[in-house]
Amino acid sequence: MNWGLFIVSLCLLVGTSWITTYAGNQLLEVPPFENIARTASLFNVIGSLTLVPVIEELIFRKYLVSLLQRFFSWKISVGISSMIFAILHWQKNFFPFLINGLIYSFTMKKSGTIVMPIMLHMSYNFVAVISQYIQ
Repeated sequence: MNWGLFIVSLCLLVGTSWITTYAGNQLLEVPPFENIARTASLFNVIGSLTLVPVIEELIFRKYLVSLLQRFFSWKISVGISSMIFAILHWQKNFFPFLINGLIYSFTMKKSGTIVMPIMLHMSYNFVAVISQYIQ
């Protein structure tokens, strides 16, 4: 695994999520994310750290992007897949999820494997859960 790509991508994921969430909250008056980690069951937390990233990356990066590439360029396919990914997360602040989808797609293309975005997604969810617990 390309650890440099992994570390840079994880920093981008966390950094851009923080910036876009903060900007949405402050400038656009988008309400903050609901703190669900403290009220979630252990089963839900474990699922969000393991199974959910695998399923989402297989659906949105591996299969949907490949399907869309039959009709569109890679960039447009990634954009559509990332928008659908963001919309389906049902949050008022759409942009962090859109950017995350774009980063996951880029790392899949750059690494040549679905393993990289899965590991990034798991790591990002871990950071999100931990940050909600310490708030």
